[in-house]
Amino acid sequence: MAAEEEDCGNLEERVRKMVDAGYETVAREAVACIRCPLHKSAIKRVIGKGSCNPKVFFL
Repeated sequence: MAAEEEDCGNLEERVRKMVDAGYETVAREAVACIRCPLHKSAIKRVIGKGSCNPKVFFL
């Protein structure tokens, strides 16, 4: 359980840093991500659609 909580803390910190860095950073991170098996069969990664400078940003 402690490891899960630690991972969640790291994830929250990573997300905050990416959001602070901006959309381009999030896009680069998503394209480069190999944390789950989905990357092996991915042909195209869809980062999102709409404004790159939204007032609200959901992950």
